[in-house]
Amino acid sequence: ATSPTDSIDCTGNVVLTVVSEDALYSADYDVKVNVHNLESDSLYWNRTYRRALPSRSTPLAQKAVIYKGRAMCFILDTQGYMIADIDNPEAGMWNKTDLNLGFTPIVNSFTATSDALYILADDNTLYTSADGAAWSACDAKFTWLYGGYEDYVIGVEHTGGEHIVKSYPAERHFAPFAAVDGFPVTYTSQLVEITSKWNSSTQALLLGGCDRNGTPIGAVWGFDGKDWGKVSTSGIPPVMSPTMFAYFNHEVSSTNWDVTKYPVLLAFGGIVEGEPTNTTYISYDNGVHWKTADDLLQLPEYIPAASQMQALVFESTLTASRSSDGWTAFPSRHLPGWWTIEALDSRATSWQCPYIYLFGGVAQNGYLLNNIWRGVINRLTFTPIE
Repeated sequence: ATSPTDSIDCTGNVVLTVVSEDALYSADYDVKVNVHNLESDSLYWNRTYRRALPSRSTPLAQKAVIYKGRAMCFILDTQGYMIADIDNPEAGMWNKTDLNLGFTPIVNSFTATSDALYILADDNTLYTSADGAAWSACDAKFTWLYGGYEDYVIGVEHTGGEHIVKSYPAERHFAPFAAVDGFPVTYTSQLVEITSKWNSSTQALLLGGCDRNGTPIGAVWGFDGKDWGKVSTSGIPPVMSPTMFAYFNHEVSSTNWDVTKYPVLLAFGGIVEGEPTNTTYISYDNGVHWKTADDLLQLPEYIPAASQMQALVFESTLTASRSSDGWTAFPSRHLPGWWTIEALDSRATSWQCPYIYLFGGVAQNGYLLNNIWRGVINRLTFTPIE
């Protein structure tokens, strides 16, 4: 530069070629100025993307899980029971199978392990299936299922005046034990499995619920494959049937504007003091500490407060030109003559973006909400800067 006030109009597709003093070496650098026109850290639920549940008629009850990488939705509608499955909910073309079960299932108990699906009958018998279509009874009874942990299911049986926490198959895993005051035995969130470099085994977490006395709980309990323990005791009010899931957030450095992506737990929905809530809570340390999430992460007003929602996270491959969704690109008009300018090629970049699919939910009036919402942190949809 010939003057400290020189400036460069970097508002277009520009390559800067930097040459060494001896002219033996050179390197090309893409220069691009991006200005996003969306709130980058907002959890955005596209109102126009909303879809109905994959039922044949009016749905009355439903439960969605991820099984072997696919979304599985067990549904009761006005025509009876059915199961729908899909590789990724983004596609919207579900495979639907009518079910002739021979028993009356408790739809909200539908859950998955790594190698099987499970559901409870109204007489508390546990049933299992490899594909969701053919079901067989297990030699076990439960009154509540937390969810799947690796290749087995964990839940509670209320028998002999006690709530017994146990697994199925039982012979390889923890010894059954009687739940004490403060331990959730019903109306919990689904069991959420997480892994980290600090733990040698998979961790599983439960949020909320009611204990053996019917008292609502505002705590997270954890399981490591052998032992249970209370992970958190504050930050979330006592809540029944909340939604909790693992996701991502970002931290932006105030000094150099570096953006760091890191895992978080998000929770919302459920029943608090007899009323459904849509307040979002966030934990940055695997459920140990919680706080009310920033306004940008709260559910919008057009998603009703509800309980018993399921949040499934599926990655989609996004492809965009170097001017991607959420970014405004400015065309170049003038650069100083001492810069070498070359045209960029038009190859698109692609990246994986984790979308949240929010299924169903039970409203204040007790009716099922016939919705699938898709949400994402806006920043994750922006074309990565290379």
